Amino acid sequence: MKWTARSPDLTPCDFFLWGYVKQHVYRGAIGRIDELKRRIELASRSIDDGLRERVLAGYQRRLARCIQIHGAHVEVNAQS
Repeated sequence: MKWTARSPDLTPCDFFLWGYVKQHVYRGAIGRIDELKRRIELASRSIDDGLRERVLAGYQRRLARCIQIHGAHVEVNAQS
């Protein structure tokens, strides 16, 4: 699978945050908007410094890889 250098996968919110929050928010049925808001807040607060650092380190590796290949396509599983 080819992965473009302009892919939304390069942004932390697209490749990590939204999926992480959705995974935690939708573990069970939600009956009210206040419950949805509460779950979003809890999911957001559960992102600790260690997780945030790992996400940003991965982001930096992807950016470095894009620079290294001058914005060309790269295999998703390519090592930087």
